[in-house]
Amino acid sequence: MRSPTIAIDARYIRERPSGIGAMVEAIVRDVPKLMPDTSFLLLRHPLAPGSLSRAENVRERVVPYEANGPGTLLMLPRVVDLSEVDLFHAPFNILPAGLMMRTVVTIHDTMWLTDPTLCGAAGLWGKVQSWFYRNGIRRALEQADHLIAISEATRRDIIAEEPGAAARCTTILHGIAPKFSPSRNESDRSEQERVRQRFAPGARRHVLVVGRAAPYKNQQRSLLGFLRAFSNSPDIHLVVVQRLGHEGATLTSLAREAGAEDRVHVVPPMDEQDLISLYRGALCLCQPSLKEGWGMPIGEAMACGCPVVTSNTSAMPEVGGQAALYVTPTSVLEIARALRRLARDAKLRATLVEAGLQQAERFTWASHTERTARLYRQLLTVGARAAA
Repeated sequence: MRSPTIAIDARYIRERPSGIGAMVEAIVRDVPKLMPDTSFLLLRHPLAPGSLSRAENVRERVVPYEANGPGTLLMLPRVVDLSEVDLFHAPFNILPAGLMMRTVVTIHDTMWLTDPTLCGAAGLWGKVQSWFYRNGIRRALEQADHLIAISEATRRDIIAEEPGAAARCTTILHGIAPKFSPSRNESDRSEQERVRQRFAPGARRHVLVVGRAAPYKNQQRSLLGFLRAFSNSPDIHLVVVQRLGHEGATLTSLAREAGAEDRVHVVPPMDEQDLISLYRGALCLCQPSLKEGWGMPIGEAMACGCPVVTSNTSAMPEVGGQAALYVTPTSVLEIARALRRLARDAKLRATLVEAGLQQAERFTWASHTERTARLYRQLLTVGARAAA
């Protein structure tokens, strides 16, 4: 009797970092070791940096189609031989058509169903994106054998959209990689200053924004709050790391209109160690998103000893706990007040740093992958019973 086979679509692991990519990396690194009697098939992106796993029970197949494209949504079983797969894990929201095995889908958020203007591009491409995600996510909510929500906030959103999914939806929180950690010595602090001067020349302190250039990230209000808070503080700069794209023209224009273009730096994705240095040396992370499925930069910042200003809605309070300053994301005034408060109150900063380090310890990839492996086993057992 052959061992069961699990296919994991790992195409979010590629040449640039992402929150989903970090999750998939953890799963393909750890879960095959936790399930040595199970075979794994990993679907790999052509731009992935080499082999994804060295485990003996893993094989890989390069798929030439983009993870978020019509080839995946409509034709994946025609592209890849999945005939011997017993369980298929789609870890990025959409469920491809035509899958005959049991399926589990990780849902990160439901914005494409509830608020597509927050995440979609404008014009014709925006309509194409909306059609793609709405079809893939709706199919997942209605047809997947099981759903993984990355936060309780996302689980609530799933059930609001598809009440029948409540019994087949499990929350498995994201983790934070151990490399996201606070400064340990003088060498780390020297590196922080070197990196700051590289990305924000002339700054003595900086506020950090991290995330893709999408409306739900609310980066324009982050900028306006920064400008309002520090109009008379030329030594405090804003660094915006748009790690899933470099589309900073609007932010740069707003900074220019305010006469602050020399203090606002919109930078593209960077080496992860440089990002860690920016977290460690920041006055705070400013992340007042309108909505988040989880909010990876919030967890990363806390783990690096960086205070956090974030939204009082969606998943952000779930991630930040008692370790963040919360604002109404649509209020530039509240964002500005929170930033000023952190800049002026060293005791508050120290309190948030300590609380953030403790809060970040709750989120580990080991816990995520152990719970994922447990779910895989449950689904395989149910599938075996049904086949019998």
